[in-house]
Amino acid sequence: MAGEQDDELWRQHPSLLRAAAWIPDADENLPRWDELEQTAVRWIEKQAAADGTTPVVFYNAAKSHGGPGPVSRLAGRYRFTYPLDRRQLHGAVLAFHPDARSLRQAADLARGTALVVLESAMTPLAGWAAATGAVDLSGVFPEPPPLAAEARKALDRALFSGGHNNWTGSHERDHARRALHDVMRSGLIDLDTAVGYVLGHAGVSELGAKNLRLSLEQVLR
Repeated sequence: MAGEQDDELWRQHPSLLRAAAWIPDADENLPRWDELEQTAVRWIEKQAAADGTTPVVFYNAAKSHGGPGPVSRLAGRYRFTYPLDRRQLHGAVLAFHPDARSLRQAADLARGTALVVLESAMTPLAGWAAATGAVDLSGVFPEPPPLAAEARKALDRALFSGGHNNWTGSHERDHARRALHDVMRSGLIDLDTAVGYVLGHAGVSELGAKNLRLSLEQVLR
């Protein structure tokens, strides 16, 4: 029974976040990046205050902290962390240019509160934004990036059959390829969007994202 309840919670609130936002790595955003960093800082401070918690900045590495800019100043005022940090700094999280591992860990630290992500070109997150309903603080996308209903259903079939196990089994990877074959071959969804979408679900780790990517690459050959 407990397992069924956990699965139902995951279906209803797949990210386990109260609120999500992002700033896309879009060409039109680059000239005003400092302004957008400040927008993200104000948003996460407001969310933290609403939840009675403290902001946390999540970097890909400890050495990424420092230098000028609103995000660095936020980390200096409050707290920052990174993947190898042994501390568990739960709170409202601002993730700075996260890769898949950092995004998963940042989302885990933000469970029950808020997460804002500043996207990098190396890890496209339109799929993550679609899965979490993240608000685009830059205004480039007035609504969360849309997914065709058929593509979303195919992604959910792949998730609910193998996502909890991160597609470690060959039968789970086979099922994911079958579920997503038609929508990917028809162009309804691309590989980056599919991987980003599954990272928006709390049961999927960076290993799951990697396994799914490797599996779906076979669909596109």
